[in-house]
Amino acid sequence: MPILTTSTLLYVQSIPILLNGIVTLVSPETVAVPGTPKVALHLISILSLSLGIGYIVAAQAPAATRRKFMLASVPLRGLAVSLFWADGEIGTVIWEGSMAVVNTAAALLL
Repeated sequence: MPILTTSTLLYVQSIPILLNGIVTLVSPETVAVPGTPKVALHLISILSLSLGIGYIVAAQAPAATRRKFMLASVPLRGLAVSLFWADGEIGTVIWEGSMAVVNTAAALLL
């Protein structure tokens, strides 16, 4: 069995999403500017945790479903690239753009 599979990629992609949710919940001052409403931080945390769990569940789905999931993420990653580019968040732009390319390639080739 190859090491690089769509399941592996989905598990790996779940890690930063889950970490974002955990850090935002446990230590919101490290990710938020002063005055950010608690409800916004709670929302970001819960959404991140839910999305991360969704990636883990998708990683366990049949191959065809994993491929559809990965391709479905590409337009949103493209939107993220444009939004974060406008915000000057180049690291996020690189991550989201590269994951869009990786997901497309993996869904078509693996």
